[in-house]
Parts: sequence; structure tokens; C-alpha cells
Amino acid sequence: ERVVIRAKNLLKQLNSENTRILVVSPIHVGVSDSGNWFYGFSSKSIEKSKQLARYYKEASVRQSCEFMDASEYASPGGYDGIHIANADNEALGKAFAQKIRTMISRLYVSDSSRQRESRTFRQR
Repeated sequence: ERVVIRAKNLLKQLNSENTRILVVSPIHVGVSDSGNWFYGFSSKSIEKSKQLARYYKEASVRQSCEFMDASEYASPGGYDGIHIANADNEALGKAFAQKIRTMISRLYVSDSSRQRESRTFRQR
């Protein structure tokens, strides 16, 4: 959540307060094909990783950000059980693209509504 707050503060400094932030929770941790654990992860990491989406989503709601759960579109590869499986890169990329298209279309609709309200107000 601290990262989101910092990003919002940066956007204010850049006069980009209308910019939307997309918070993405990571994919779940899995077991490597070799059964070894890498990068300091352990069997406990699997369960903890499955809980992250809930916390990321709660933070995104509190901060009025968009949210996406990467684990809905991708799983870890067997090489290390951490990084996205090669076969899932395309699905995750398409999900990102769709989410961003949706965010942009909402901004466009929102901007159009504000412009209509502004014109109506000025005509009074």
C-alpha cells in the first residue's frame, strides 16, 4: 500500500492526478520440478502467496485504484516454481491488455461526462 501512496504522490507532483493506478497481485508460488526451493521461498510460501490477492485488492480499494489478480491468468513454471510459466505469458499479456483497454474506456466515458456537465453548467 505504501508503494501506491508514493505513486499517487508522484502523480500529483506531475499534475497527473487523473491517471489511474493498476495494482496487480502476483502469481502463486509453486513447487519446482526438482522439488528444491529457490530465492528464500519455502513450502509455507505457497499458502501465503494464495492470500496475497485479497490483501492487494483491499489496498487497491482503499486507495481507489484498479486491481487485477495475475494468478487468475498465469501459474509458475516448473523450473523454479516462482516465475511465470512460458505458456502463460501470452494469457497474462492479453489479460493486461484487456484490463488497460477497460480502464482507458472508463476514463474516456468519465471525461466525456465531465465535459457535458461543464457545458451544461456554463449554459445556465
